[in-house]
Amino acid sequence: MAQAPNSAANPASQAKHGEGAVLVTSRTISCDGGGGALGHPRTFYTIGDEGSVTCGYCGQVFVLDPNAPADGGH
Repeated sequence: MAQAPNSAANPASQAKHGEGAVLVTSRTISCDGGGGALGHPRTFYTIGDEGSVTCGYCGQVFVLDPNAPADGGH
């Protein structure tokens, strides 16, 4: 089950890993496991042309919303 886009918050905190993909609106995302001190080190990922990326620590999948605006090239 995909979560609603939320670019203001860390997407990993919006869904527990294992509950499905997290829909995001930015190609650059971070994941900390969503468990605070019980999570994992914050890691940053860039979603490429394939449209999704998987966290190497917890396996959470982040999917770029196809209706998301194009990144500004930062």
